[in-house]
Amino acid sequence: TSESHEHQPLQKHAKVDQSSAGRHHVFSRVSFPIWLVRENQVKDRLVHRLTKKIRHHDSGKPLNILESIGLETKCILKLRNDDTFYSRFYDRTHIYIESDGGADPKTDVRWAKEKFENFLLEFIEHDGSMGRLFYNIGRSNNFFHPRLEKGGSATWPIMQRNPFSLHREMGWMSIVELPYEKDPITGRKKYYGEQLLKLRFRLREEFDCQMKLCGGELKKYPVKFGDPYVWVWGNQSENVGRAVELVQDQLDRKRERIHDNVN
Repeated sequence: TSESHEHQPLQKHAKVDQSSAGRHHVFSRVSFPIWLVRENQVKDRLVHRLTKKIRHHDSGKPLNILESIGLETKCILKLRNDDTFYSRFYDRTHIYIESDGGADPKTDVRWAKEKFENFLLEFIEHDGSMGRLFYNIGRSNNFFHPRLEKGGSATWPIMQRNPFSLHREMGWMSIVELPYEKDPITGRKKYYGEQLLKLRFRLREEFDCQMKLCGGELKKYPVKFGDPYVWVWGNQSENVGRAVELVQDQLDRKRERIHDNVN
């Protein structure tokens, strides 16, 4: 599919160094997906939220969100713009995270990353794109997010928190792009995913997986950022992979029918 190379990992985006004092330092990075910051207005608003100082609830000091997270997790977080970095799918602006003297630096950096992810959920106002957001963040950081690399990138689930759940429990997730038709006059895209609704019971019974249709004609999970998509979640990577293959097969058939109608 057209998305087969979209989520290739950029790099590990985290590493562990041994300092002269014998204590490990962990470095990581949270990349912003292009679809999130494609519009300059949105990117400017995000940067403003990141740099605006407010009084911290514990220290009483005026801190921005990165400084607040750093204080709470024993980490250093910085907003960076890497001109040497290029990707079609991730912006050069990113968040750099470094452990800062804690006894368990890997846990500290993971905690800082998760707190920053929570901030991004608030920024998008828990929009239906949050499944795609967490998936994209995970795809760009395989240090904290193991992946099942089997059957092509379109079916690679990653381990990540569930953004749709209040408990944010860990599990395996993947996304699938929806087919669409474009109106020749208005250019508006009509996305198709309703035919997948009948698969939900089968995915739950056979693979113990849940599926959400985000955006498009269905309004339960409206999407303001990025394109509509299918989100698949489960507790076992192999089952999520098989569930995604089943969803992808159904959508590929729909794409073929759309192509035949156009031609």
